[in-house]
Amino acid sequence: MAEATNKPVVDPVKMPKIKTNAKTLAHLNTWAIALSSFLGFFLIFAAISSFTKEWAFMPALKQIIPFGATNSTLAMSVPYTLFLALTALGFGLYGIITIGKITDAEALKKAWKNVSKLMFSFVAIYTVYLVALIIGSLVLIGVSGKTYYKDTQKIVWLYQFLPSFLMCLAAGGIAFLAKTIADGKTANARVASFIGIGISGVAFILMFIALMVSIYGN
Repeated sequence: MAEATNKPVVDPVKMPKIKTNAKTLAHLNTWAIALSSFLGFFLIFAAISSFTKEWAFMPALKQIIPFGATNSTLAMSVPYTLFLALTALGFGLYGIITIGKITDAEALKKAWKNVSKLMFSFVAIYTVYLVALIIGSLVLIGVSGKTYYKDTQKIVWLYQFLPSFLMCLAAGGIAFLAKTIADGKTANARVASFIGIGISGVAFILMFIALMVSIYGN
């Protein structure tokens, strides 16, 4: 009979250690947090709109997140819907897990400065779009009663203006927080990580419930 030893019979698999330098980690962490917040905010209201029959979430820049938010389309796009929700949650988890490992303050501030620029650009686009919607709505007042333009005001204000306004607020909030970090308040990066995981977590839960309702509630 063979004697037992302390040496394992099968050699353990050695996984390669992936090293990430401090600068890269700061940038990855920053963008993960920003994307989890922005995408999560979008998905929260997309899920809420799916619970109603009178609202479609159609903000400007929707093409960035090509997702149909109506109840009838949710069941038809389950894999992609779950992909978006899990992506947002994954970004949030990565952000909050790695926030304590960042050691390069300058890289962190630079990364958040880039986020601030992008989000302020979104705010500008949303603002121009909102102004265009207001002007368009005023132009259509005289013809909104005609058959072809039926429910035009509802579509403009409820489906497009309100969602775009909400996303403008989200982009503005992220941009403002990003600017404070870029200006030297690096402690706010941890606050941003909590916001990111919180928003993406709520988004995942609401989207999952919306999917269940759309599939089994009809």
